[in-house]
Amino acid sequence: MKFHFPGKTTCAVGLLNLCLLSACTPKTTIIHANFNTDSVGLPPASKPAGAPVNDSIYLDNSNVAHVIQSSEMKSKSLEIRDADGWVMFKPDQSLGNYNLIHVQWVGHQYLSGGYDQYPRMLIYLDLTGTLNPVMPRPVALMFMDGQIRTVGTDQIIGSYSKTENQIVSITVDMQKEMYQIALIPGFNSGWLPWHYDKSVVGEPDGLAVRMALGDGDSNSRYVMDDVIVEAK
Repeated sequence: MKFHFPGKTTCAVGLLNLCLLSACTPKTTIIHANFNTDSVGLPPASKPAGAPVNDSIYLDNSNVAHVIQSSEMKSKSLEIRDADGWVMFKPDQSLGNYNLIHVQWVGHQYLSGGYDQYPRMLIYLDLTGTLNPVMPRPVALMFMDGQIRTVGTDQIIGSYSKTENQIVSITVDMQKEMYQIALIPGFNSGWLPWHYDKSVVGEPDGLAVRMALGDGDSNSRYVMDDVIVEAK
């Protein structure tokens, strides 16, 4: 699938992997959701079509997200609203002995004229551990509000244009206990220390990608497509 950037050249999804990981691109797809078989106007199917089998999408509020026909993405896409809830993507398997986890999607953030001109997209890459398998802990977390900020310290690590589509990427090195964030077009954060505490949660054995939109009004939205999580 290809994505079209207004005023820019077309960029293929695989380019981001080459830009970030070079020869060490993760090889096993553990989540893939492109919403092509979903019904417009309804929440996404809890089990995305196609491979891998048994990956899942969970909404803790049915009003949080629904599928639209997006002119920006040139395809069906997921629209996330400011509706007090999370969208969660989960794989069909444990993390096993993977060394690298790579998450990417294409997104577009829409601002509105509400009380906050910069609604924040909150993204958590969560891990569960052997000491606490039911309580996820974030390993990589960030705000997107025209600038990319780390959650907690609110440190600005980059910025992007809110009028364009972006390919967004998070890569986690499980051995070095670090992560990096990148956008095309945009920037690469370089490696940052992760937030996961093995002494509290134990060795990682489960993964979830969690997203929510906040600090906007009822017209704020974030549109995303082609969510892929790969591991090696």
